[in-house]
Amino acid sequence: MDTLYQAWDASINDGDKDSEQLEQAAAAKESLRGATMEMVEMASFHFHRARENQGKVPKEGRMCLLPA
Repeated sequence: MDTLYQAWDASINDGDKDSEQLEQAAAAKESLRGATMEMVEMASFHFHRARENQGKVPKEGRMCLLPA
């Protein structure tokens, strides 16, 4: 995720932007960060829930649950 933010910073910090545009970019960056964290939390929730319920899956079907 750091690479994404480094690219974002490089694209908005080239010195040719006005203050309003920089403020909008900063607000967009925070929104992106918030959305990313929300997706991470939701994915973590579903992952842990699936792990808790994996015992209910028949033995023949458990291969589908293994990581790629």
